[in-house]
Amino acid sequence: MFDLTGKKALVTGATQGIGFEIAKILSEHGAIVFVNGVSSTEKTKLASGKIPNSIPVTADVSDVEKLYSATGDIDILVLNASIQFKRPWDEFSEEDYDMQMNCNLKSSYFLIKKYAESMKKQGFGRIV
Repeated sequence: MFDLTGKKALVTGATQGIGFEIAKILSEHGAIVFVNGVSSTEKTKLASGKIPNSIPVTADVSDVEKLYSATGDIDILVLNASIQFKRPWDEFSEEDYDMQMNCNLKSSYFLIKKYAESMKKQGFGRIV
């Protein structure tokens, strides 16, 4: 068992699947959880409504400033959001490739860069 009372977490891509379950578990252990979704404010609110101590945040992960303005400093960052095309890799267009890399890699880098600063200052933080 672990106690996350007083900790704040942001879980990207948390409206369904693994992200939703991670957000739920963090909440069950006492954390205030920012449930992030991108496609629909309603979907984000619906997911957050099923997780105690959570706050819905609808924003594209590439919009780091929008996410940060909604969450402020956090203690736990879970980088779960991703884009995956369900077709052979050699059929991707350059636009498809850029979209995947921007979501799955570039945004992760800039989110870490933004949130890690306060984690370092407080001497605590977790990035998954």
